[in-house]
Amino acid sequence: NHFGIKKHGKTIVHRLLSLGKRLIEQNEKKFGIPIDESKTFEYRIGHLRHSILDHVAYTAGIKKYNKDANAIDKLRTILSTFEMVQVGAPDPKKELPSLELATWGRNYCQIVYDFIAIHPSYLSEYPSPERIYEWIYKFENELFGSFKPRPTRAYISFTEPLYLSKKYKEYKSSTNKKEIADKLTGEMRDKIQELLDAEKRKSYLLFEPDFTF
Repeated sequence: NHFGIKKHGKTIVHRLLSLGKRLIEQNEKKFGIPIDESKTFEYRIGHLRHSILDHVAYTAGIKKYNKDANAIDKLRTILSTFEMVQVGAPDPKKELPSLELATWGRNYCQIVYDFIAIHPSYLSEYPSPERIYEWIYKFENELFGSFKPRPTRAYISFTEPLYLSKKYKEYKSSTNKKEIADKLTGEMRDKIQELLDAEKRKSYLLFEPDFTF
């Protein structure tokens, strides 16, 4: 038991959350981040993401990097810079990092991407097979450097279309155009939610929520 996690008496969700916590602790130690047990899982994931991104940006000398931005924007800035390096973009001002640094940085960005996708509530609120396997893939990638996706079946669903031409006539003749636009947006949102709910019902639980092993 490499991670020091109890072998018995846990649900699969609890076990996956425990493993996620251990991986976070490992990376906190790796990057010299003080471990604060009083902070929530969500906070520590976020802090870890930002610490790794700031470390990569500083080491690679990324220009126009905003340390106060959110993690997604930071990741986008770093990866776009690395992509310029890898495609051989012109660099007359010598602002781009070396190819070696870009390759090194992308590996660390993958760690950040894995932790962006890991949110405890995402798994605990609905532990579907898809979400469970998504977590497992992230852990495999973190532990082994790669993962092997299991076979899946894809479904494509459609709903009754909304004809904007009909709505446009109502919009043009209305004295409250904002109300018409809000109504259309609401209808679109409802139809999308119906599709999401229908797809969710196609999924099945691998086990009872209270099943322990």
